[in-house]
Amino acid sequence: MLSCCLGIVLGSVKQSHVEECHLVDNAPDNYEDNRMHVKNWIESLPHEISAAVKSRMSRLSLVDGQFIYRRGESSTEIYLILSGEVRMLVNSWEGKEWLAVSFQAGESFGETSALDDDVRPHDAISHGATQLAVLQQKDLRELQTRYPEIGKELISFLCQRIRMGYSLSTDAALLSLPSLMASRLLLIATQYGNLSLDDAQQDLKLTHQDMAHMMGASRQAVSKILKQWEAKGLIEISYGQIALRNIDGLKLLVEQY
Repeated sequence: MLSCCLGIVLGSVKQSHVEECHLVDNAPDNYEDNRMHVKNWIESLPHEISAAVKSRMSRLSLVDGQFIYRRGESSTEIYLILSGEVRMLVNSWEGKEWLAVSFQAGESFGETSALDDDVRPHDAISHGATQLAVLQQKDLRELQTRYPEIGKELISFLCQRIRMGYSLSTDAALLSLPSLMASRLLLIATQYGNLSLDDAQQDLKLTHQDMAHMMGASRQAVSKILKQWEAKGLIEISYGQIALRNIDGLKLLVEQY
Protein backbone atom coordinates (compact mmCIF):
# COMPACT_ATOMS: atom_id res chain seq x y z
CA MET A 1 0.00 0.00 0.00
CA LEU A 2 2.13 2.95 0.34
CA SER A 3 5.73 4.01 -0.39
CA CYS A 4 7.78 2.76 -3.31
CA CYS A 5 10.36 1.79 -0.66
CA LEU A 6 8.25 -0.91 1.02
CA GLY A 7 10.28 -3.91 -0.15
CA ILE A 8 7.80 -6.78 0.03
CA VAL A 9 8.00 -9.92 -2.10
CA LEU A 10 5.27 -11.58 -4.13
CA GLY A 11 4.90 -14.58 -6.42
CA SER A 12 5.27 -14.25 -10.16
CA VAL A 13 2.62 -12.89 -12.53
CA LYS A 14 2.11 -15.18 -15.52
CA GLN A 15 2.87 -13.42 -18.79
CA SER A 16 0.20 -15.48 -20.57
CA HIS A 17 -2.50 -13.71 -18.54
CA VAL A 18 -1.30 -10.20 -19.40
CA GLU A 19 -3.40 -8.17 -21.82
CA GLU A 20 -3.22 -4.57 -22.96
CA CYS A 21 -5.28 -2.02 -21.02
CA HIS A 22 -7.99 0.00 -22.72
CA LEU A 23 -9.46 3.38 -21.88
CA VAL A 24 -13.23 3.66 -21.87
CA ASP A 25 -15.71 6.41 -21.04
CA ASN A 26 -15.07 9.37 -18.77
CA ALA A 27 -14.79 8.71 -15.05
CA PRO A 28 -18.10 9.09 -13.18
CA ASP A 29 -18.81 12.21 -11.18
CA ASN A 30 -20.07 10.30 -8.16
CA TYR A 31 -16.83 8.93 -6.73
CA GLU A 32 -18.36 8.67 -3.26
CA ASP A 33 -20.16 5.49 -4.33
CA ASN A 34 -16.77 3.76 -4.54
CA ARG A 35 -16.29 3.80 -0.73
CA MET A 36 -12.79 5.29 -0.75
CA HIS A 37 -11.61 4.30 2.70
CA VAL A 38 -7.93 5.23 2.35
CA LYS A 39 -6.61 8.79 2.14
CA ASN A 40 -5.48 10.07 -1.24
CA TRP A 41 -4.37 13.55 -2.19
CA ILE A 42 -7.34 14.19 -4.47
CA GLU A 43 -9.92 13.62 -1.75
CA SER A 44 -7.86 15.78 0.63
CA LEU A 45 -8.30 18.84 -1.58
CA PRO A 46 -11.11 21.36 -1.08
CA HIS A 47 -14.29 20.11 -2.74
CA GLU A 48 -14.17 22.57 -5.66
CA ILE A 49 -10.58 21.64 -6.52
CA SER A 50 -11.17 17.92 -6.02
CA ALA A 51 -14.13 18.11 -8.39
CA ALA A 52 -12.00 19.94 -10.95
CA VAL A 53 -9.37 17.18 -10.81
CA LYS A 54 -11.98 14.43 -11.16
CA SER A 55 -13.56 16.16 -14.15
CA ARG A 56 -10.27 15.74 -16.04
CA MET A 57 -10.02 12.00 -15.35
CA SER A 58 -10.99 9.14 -17.64
CA ARG A 59 -11.69 5.54 -16.68
CA LEU A 60 -9.54 2.47 -17.26
CA SER A 61 -10.99 -1.05 -16.98
CA LEU A 62 -8.71 -4.03 -16.32
CA VAL A 63 -9.00 -7.75 -15.78
CA ASP A 64 -6.66 -9.71 -13.53
CA GLY A 65 -2.99 -9.57 -14.48
CA GLN A 66 -3.00 -6.59 -16.85
CA PHE A 67 0.00 -4.29 -17.00
CA ILE A 68 -0.82 -0.64 -16.39
CA TYR A 69 2.80 0.28 -17.01
CA ARG A 70 6.18 -1.45 -16.89
CA ARG A 71 9.39 -0.69 -15.05
CA GLY A 72 11.57 1.68 -17.07
CA GLU A 73 8.64 2.94 -19.12
CA SER A 74 8.32 6.67 -19.79
CA SER A 75 4.71 7.28 -18.82
CA THR A 76 3.40 10.07 -16.63
CA GLU A 77 -0.25 9.39 -15.77
CA ILE A 78 -1.60 9.43 -12.22
CA TYR A 79 -4.11 6.73 -11.26
CA LEU A 80 -6.88 6.55 -8.67
CA ILE A 81 -8.25 3.09 -7.85
CA LEU A 82 -12.05 2.99 -7.94
CA SER A 83 -12.25 -0.74 -7.25
CA GLY A 84 -9.89 -3.70 -7.15
CA GLU A 85 -6.17 -3.78 -6.40
CA VAL A 86 -2.91 -2.79 -8.12
CA ARG A 87 0.45 -4.34 -7.22
CA MET A 88 3.84 -2.77 -7.91
CA LEU A 89 6.46 -5.41 -8.74
CA VAL A 90 10.20 -5.37 -9.36
CA ASN A 91 11.94 -8.35 -10.99
CA SER A 92 15.30 -9.46 -9.64
CA TRP A 93 18.08 -11.03 -11.71
CA GLU A 94 17.35 -14.32 -9.92
CA GLY A 95 13.80 -14.38 -11.26
CA LYS A 96 12.04 -13.30 -8.06
CA GLU A 97 9.37 -10.62 -8.09
CA TRP A 98 9.35 -8.16 -5.23
CA LEU A 99 6.10 -6.48 -4.30
CA ALA A 100 7.06 -2.87 -3.64
CA VAL A 101 3.52 -1.89 -2.70
CA SER A 102 -0.08 -3.03 -3.03
CA PHE A 103 -2.67 -0.30 -3.60
CA GLN A 104 -6.35 -0.78 -2.77
CA ALA A 105 -9.58 1.00 -3.72
CA GLY A 106 -9.41 4.67 -2.80
CA GLU A 107 -5.64 4.96 -3.15
CA SER A 108 -3.72 6.78 -5.87
CA PHE A 109 -0.37 6.01 -7.47
CA GLY A 110 1.92 7.18 -10.25
CA GLU A 111 2.54 10.64 -8.81
CA THR A 112 6.35 10.42 -8.82
CA SER A 113 6.80 10.02 -12.59
CA ALA A 114 4.09 12.60 -13.23
CA LEU A 115 6.08 15.14 -11.22
CA ASP A 116 9.69 14.42 -12.20
CA ASP A 117 9.26 12.97 -15.74
CA ASP A 118 11.50 10.03 -14.82
CA VAL A 119 10.77 6.41 -15.78
CA ARG A 120 8.51 4.11 -13.81
CA PRO A 121 10.34 2.32 -10.97
CA HIS A 122 8.02 -0.72 -10.92
CA ASP A 123 5.73 -2.89 -12.99
CA ALA A 124 2.14 -1.91 -12.13
CA ILE A 125 -0.22 -4.88 -12.50
CA SER A 126 -3.90 -5.32 -11.67
CA HIS A 127 -4.83 -7.99 -9.14
CA GLY A 128 -8.36 -9.07 -9.88
CA ALA A 129 -10.88 -7.02 -11.84
CA THR A 130 -9.90 -3.39 -11.35
CA GLN A 131 -11.31 0.03 -12.25
CA LEU A 132 -9.05 3.08 -12.37
CA ALA A 133 -9.52 6.80 -12.93
CA VAL A 134 -6.64 8.31 -14.93
CA LEU A 135 -5.24 11.85 -14.82
CA GLN A 136 -2.94 12.90 -17.65
CA GLN A 137 0.22 14.88 -16.83
CA LYS A 138 -0.79 17.83 -19.01
CA ASP A 139 -4.06 18.11 -17.10
CA LEU A 140 -2.23 17.91 -13.78
CA ARG A 141 0.07 20.75 -14.79
CA GLU A 142 -2.80 22.93 -15.95
CA LEU A 143 -4.64 22.29 -12.69
CA GLN A 144 -1.54 23.01 -10.61
CA THR A 145 -1.18 26.38 -12.31
CA ARG A 146 -4.78 27.23 -11.55
CA TYR A 147 -4.88 25.72 -8.05
CA PRO A 148 -1.62 26.02 -6.03
CA GLU A 149 -3.22 23.91 -3.30
CA ILE A 150 -2.67 20.83 -5.47
CA GLY A 151 1.12 21.13 -5.26
CA LYS A 152 1.01 21.58 -1.49
CA GLU A 153 -1.22 18.54 -1.03
CA LEU A 154 0.96 16.39 -3.30
CA ILE A 155 4.06 17.27 -1.25
CA SER A 156 2.32 16.35 2.01
CA PHE A 157 0.97 13.13 0.51
CA LEU A 158 4.32 11.96 -0.86
CA CYS A 159 6.09 12.83 2.40
CA GLN A 160 3.71 10.48 4.23
CA ARG A 161 4.62 7.71 1.82
CA ILE A 162 8.33 8.30 2.32
CA ARG A 163 7.88 8.11 6.10
CA MET A 164 6.00 4.84 5.74
CA GLY A 165 8.78 3.46 3.56
CA TYR A 166 11.40 4.34 6.17
CA SER A 167 9.30 2.69 8.87
CA LEU A 168 8.93 -0.56 6.93
CA SER A 169 12.60 -0.63 6.02
CA THR A 170 13.50 -0.25 9.70
CA ASP A 171 11.18 -3.10 10.67
CA ALA A 172 12.67 -5.37 8.01
CA ALA A 173 16.19 -4.66 9.29
CA LEU A 174 15.56 -5.01 13.02
CA LEU A 175 12.69 -7.40 13.70
CA SER A 176 12.80 -11.18 13.96
CA LEU A 177 10.67 -13.15 11.50
CA PRO A 178 7.72 -13.68 13.93
CA SER A 179 7.78 -10.02 14.98
CA LEU A 180 8.04 -8.86 11.38
CA MET A 181 5.14 -11.08 10.36
CA ALA A 182 2.97 -9.76 13.19
CA SER A 183 3.93 -6.18 12.38
CA ARG A 184 3.07 -6.61 8.72
CA LEU A 185 -0.29 -8.25 9.43
CA LEU A 186 -1.26 -5.39 11.74
CA LEU A 187 -0.09 -2.83 9.20
CA ILE A 188 -2.13 -4.41 6.42
CA ALA A 189 -5.14 -4.72 8.74
CA THR A 190 -5.03 -0.99 9.47
CA GLN A 191 -4.61 -0.27 5.77
CA TYR A 192 -1.06 0.93 6.31
CA GLY A 193 -1.86 3.15 9.26
CA ASN A 194 -5.03 4.79 7.94
CA LEU A 195 -7.25 2.97 10.46
CA SER A 196 -6.88 2.51 14.20
CA LEU A 197 -6.37 -1.00 15.54
CA ASP A 198 -9.92 -0.80 16.94
CA ASP A 199 -11.20 -0.32 13.39
CA ALA A 200 -8.74 -2.72 11.77
CA GLN A 201 -9.89 -5.25 9.20
CA GLN A 202 -10.13 -8.69 10.76
CA ASP A 203 -10.08 -10.84 7.62
CA LEU A 204 -7.12 -10.40 5.28
CA LYS A 205 -6.93 -11.92 1.80
CA LEU A 206 -3.48 -13.46 2.14
CA THR A 207 -2.10 -16.92 1.45
CA HIS A 208 0.88 -18.58 3.14
CA GLN A 209 2.81 -17.99 -0.06
CA ASP A 210 1.91 -14.29 -0.05
CA MET A 211 3.21 -13.98 3.50
CA ALA A 212 6.39 -15.86 2.66
CA HIS A 213 7.06 -13.56 -0.27
CA MET A 214 6.38 -10.51 1.87
CA MET A 215 8.91 -11.64 4.43
CA GLY A 216 11.54 -12.92 2.02
CA ALA A 217 11.37 -16.22 3.90
CA SER A 218 10.54 -19.79 2.95
CA ARG A 219 6.92 -20.87 2.81
CA GLN A 220 7.70 -23.63 5.29
CA ALA A 221 9.07 -21.22 7.90
CA VAL A 222 6.12 -18.87 7.54
CA SER A 223 3.55 -21.68 7.60
CA LYS A 224 5.05 -23.07 10.80
CA ILE A 225 4.71 -19.72 12.57
CA LEU A 226 1.18 -19.17 11.28
CA LYS A 227 0.08 -22.60 12.49
CA GLN A 228 1.59 -21.89 15.92
CA TRP A 229 -0.33 -18.64 16.09
CA GLU A 230 -3.54 -20.37 15.04
CA ALA A 231 -3.10 -22.94 17.82
CA LYS A 232 -2.73 -20.05 20.31
CA GLY A 233 -5.87 -18.34 19.02
CA LEU A 234 -4.06 -15.34 17.57
CA ILE A 235 -5.27 -15.94 14.02
CA GLU A 236 -7.56 -18.24 12.05
CA ILE A 237 -6.46 -19.64 8.71
CA SER A 238 -8.79 -20.52 5.84
CA TYR A 239 -8.31 -20.86 2.09
CA GLY A 240 -6.70 -17.68 0.80
CA GLN A 241 -7.38 -15.81 4.01
CA ILE A 242 -5.86 -15.02 7.40
CA ALA A 243 -8.29 -13.77 10.05
CA LEU A 244 -6.94 -11.81 13.01
CA ARG A 245 -8.47 -13.06 16.26
CA ASN A 246 -6.24 -11.49 18.94
CA ILE A 247 -4.83 -8.12 17.93
CA ASP A 248 -3.39 -7.42 21.39
CA GLY A 249 -1.51 -10.72 21.23
CA LEU A 250 -0.05 -9.81 17.84
CA LYS A 251 1.01 -6.42 19.21
CA LEU A 252 2.92 -8.19 21.98
CA LEU A 253 4.76 -10.27 19.37
CA VAL A 254 5.91 -7.08 17.65
CA GLU A 255 7.20 -5.67 20.93
CA GLN A 256 9.22 -8.83 21.61
CA TYR A 257 11.38 -8.24 18.49
